[in-house]
Amino acid sequence: MEDEECTAERIVVTIAPGQGYAMLARDTLAQGFGIAGDAAERLLSGGGVLRSDRRAGGPCLALLRLLGVQADLMQDQGAPRHDLSLRLSDPRDPTLRLWLAECCPDVALSALDGVSGLVIADLTLEAARALTTALRRKPGVLVTSSAQNGALYDVFGPEGFEVPAALARYLSILGHGESATSAPLGRALASGIEARIAALITARFADLGLIAVNQAFQRFDLCVTGPGGLALREIADFLGVRGLRDAMAALERREPLVVEQGLTRAAARQFLNDYRHIGLCAEARLCRGAENR
Repeated sequence: MEDEECTAERIVVTIAPGQGYAMLARDTLAQGFGIAGDAAERLLSGGGVLRSDRRAGGPCLALLRLLGVQADLMQDQGAPRHDLSLRLSDPRDPTLRLWLAECCPDVALSALDGVSGLVIADLTLEAARALTTALRRKPGVLVTSSAQNGALYDVFGPEGFEVPAALARYLSILGHGESATSAPLGRALASGIEARIAALITARFADLGLIAVNQAFQRFDLCVTGPGGLALREIADFLGVRGLRDAMAALERREPLVVEQGLTRAAARQFLNDYRHIGLCAEARLCRGAENR
């Protein structure tokens, strides 16, 4: 690597086998990274990867290379990190909230009502699995896990949001303009983007109240927005099966009628396809916390 500066505490050094002048290189490697001499010798003879918390390891690489050691330095990204989203099957159940407060005393339970649920971020895989197992022992606590690497996000505006021209142009440059092929769920402004791109959009237009939501943590309500191609009797039968016969008047007034709640993305898409197939006008709406309305 051309840049020898290491700004992170953890670094990774990759050493090619059979390099360098054994004794001097061994001592330099051992002292620079705080390892035993025999361990350094094995690395120099057989090659390998060395992880260290010592910042002093970076500067010693130049000397190692002078001694003929082929070594490369990079920032250690560490083990893959995971985020958890917690929700309650009954958000109003005080018993569940009390149990969760005792189980996770350092989290703000108010986030349970947020658009992503209560997110516990930046866990190792082992920690995420252990916490998930512990939480799922309690009926009514819903846990969703998402690996940070490869997670996809959608960007949403506030309810009733009108996209300003500057934002529309910017999204178009990123390939998320009105010409995008598939209609995103929940009226997302940009869909299926990496966390860094989502953060870039929300930061650039910070005054617009945009939010970026991990797709794994999104939940949707499915609304029937109109009769579509069904006769009134057919709609009444449809609503009656779901215990919503009294809602017919609201639908006749073209008021959105919530027929399914708290759906995952996959379930929301399936319901949309099913409802549209039978001729009903339907729309998936993002479940939002009060602070994101």
